Amino acid sequence: MEFIIALLVFQYIGVVILSINVVGILAQRKGQNFGGWTFCCFLFGPLAILGAWASPVNRQALEERELHTGKAKRCPACQELVRVRATLCKHCGTALEGAPDALAKEKLGEDRAAAQVRYDKSTQKVLWWFLGAIGVVLFLILFVRPHL
Repeated sequence: MEFIIALLVFQYIGVVILSINVVGILAQRKGQNFGGWTFCCFLFGPLAILGAWASPVNRQALEERELHTGKAKRCPACQELVRVRATLCKHCGTALEGAPDALAKEKLGEDRAAAQVRYDKSTQKVLWWFLGAIGVVLFLILFVRPHL
């Protein structure tokens, strides 16, 4: 009986860890704070997925992210975001200068974005291994050790 309870607890911990990652990714894609939403998920459990899904999109944060990574630039006439490679603004039709130079900046931006993705993936792998190790240790301490 105790073993079944241990398995259920271990399964619940897995669901919470999965929920935390889902909530964080949902929030990040909407321009929200990854850490804040994962903390909310830690407090409220899988119900926080509904909150992250229903949260509004923070367009300003998404625009800042695109500008920072070098994927977009602002049109000098209408101040709307356009792709770095663009020669004409899709919003107002203004001819954009520096398209050849923009390709070099885009390459630099792609390199930065690729480095950030590699960093994010390696950080996520370390987090998963760390949480898995904690889960195994807790499982052993709480449920296997008393039987020895």
